[in-house]
Amino acid sequence: MLKIRSLTLLILSLLVSFATFCNEPKFKYTTLYDLDGPVKEVKIKSKNPIVITNAKVKFMKNGARKNSLMSYNNEGYPVGYQFVPYSWIETVTIEYNDSNRPSKITQTEYSRDSRNVTEITFEYDGKRISEMTVTTPEVKRICRYNGEVRDNYGNWTSRNVEMEIISLKESQPYRPITFVETRDIKYYDLN
Repeated sequence: MLKIRSLTLLILSLLVSFATFCNEPKFKYTTLYDLDGPVKEVKIKSKNPIVITNAKVKFMKNGARKNSLMSYNNEGYPVGYQFVPYSWIETVTIEYNDSNRPSKITQTEYSRDSRNVTEITFEYDGKRISEMTVTTPEVKRICRYNGEVRDNYGNWTSRNVEMEIISLKESQPYRPITFVETRDIKYYDLN
């Protein structure tokens, strides 16, 4: 009788552990979008040309992005990908700081005739991104963030942006522009 109770308790503890494991996201793609929690979808509205290219992103329950070529490390953080269509190659590499937040993303596009590198770096004030710098061969964009409104998961839903644009070919700064970015975030119900 004691063996049956012990076996039953072992099975129950394994089932609880398995259920907990299944509800925990295995992958952490959402960290690239400065998101926490069981995010299902995020829609971003911004005047920032870098952000507009990824205006709507969907995630699976396991934390991976839908329809993504991304590779992940052992801890589930995205580390990059390589995409090779017909006559060009695109690679993305991601580096993290000590808090497992993205510190640098490098996107390189190669064709037969050229190589184009875009580098994105992040500055943090605690856990929140305070500044993002996007550098291409022609232009450097520095975005500084403040005035954030956050939801129950701690994700920003609105923030003020001051973007400074510097022409690298002319070494001339443009007048900074200010705008508000907003995000509509949908979450999975894990109950």
